[in-house]
Amino acid sequence: MTDSPRLDPASTRPAGYIHASAVVVGETGILIRGVSGAGKSLLALALTSMAESFGYFSRLVGDDRICVARSGGRLVARGHPSIQGAIEWRGRGIFRTRFLEAVVLGLVIDLESSDRKLPRCPEDGDLDIMITGVSVASMTLRSDLGPSDQALRILQHFRLHRRNLSLEADARGRFP
Repeated sequence: MTDSPRLDPASTRPAGYIHASAVVVGETGILIRGVSGAGKSLLALALTSMAESFGYFSRLVGDDRICVARSGGRLVARGHPSIQGAIEWRGRGIFRTRFLEAVVLGLVIDLESSDRKLPRCPEDGDLDIMITGVSVASMTLRSDLGPSDQALRILQHFRLHRRNLSLEADARGRFP
């Protein structure tokens, strides 16, 4: 086991534990990556809460230490067994919440600092990343956005890209 953020694209073995959070919305696993203090945990809390308010199933998979492994051509994320169901709200403490043990990843969110300029219109190839030889949809968000704004952008991403992910808007472009 390692705590270093290592994702070996050539490997078919587990990449170890990385510093990240993971949630499930609908049937889609979402991995949230970023430096310490970027807001991964708050985004996980906001995303699960907002998704549930729209009527979708949503749970924490893990916070702080996530194992990402290739299995059957898909990526599976699991929280560390010693902290399952626990999530940190910085400055407020550790809280227990409902969780799933594992999820198939369908989206990777990278939280970037506000000094990094993000492209206005990313190229199609920039919307996917490879992890352990598996292509996964990706999205980069600025870490200085509030967690509710970030969560809304993620939920809009599902509607706009319709990448066989489980969240879809209705005919008028609204979430149920």
